[in-house]
Amino acid sequence: MERASVLRAEVASMGRRYRGQPYPPELRERLARHARERVGAGESWHRVARDLGVKAVTLARWCEEGEVATFLPVHVEAAPTKRAGLVLVSPDGWRVEGFSFEQVVAFLRSLG
Repeated sequence: MERASVLRAEVASMGRRYRGQPYPPELRERLARHARERVGAGESWHRVARDLGVKAVTLARWCEEGEVATFLPVHVEAAPTKRAGLVLVSPDGWRVEGFSFEQVVAFLRSLG
């Protein structure tokens, strides 16, 4: 793991930061990687952020941006009768019946 003092010195060398002023992407990734490791080991966001010289909320956002969303499969099946529409079945077993195809698509998009 890269040392916090080295990262903090790089942040400090950039001078005073103002809201909306971007950090170089490479530095952001290094700061986020360092934070993920330390928070994963049980340290608080505020402690890590203070050690790095950035705001905790900013650091947490950078860490979330690097995460990849995982999707669970959803099963769509025909209802027992054509009038009943489609049935949406989640991996946990809940069922929603009576959807049209367009409603299934809209519902799944609203979840993402």
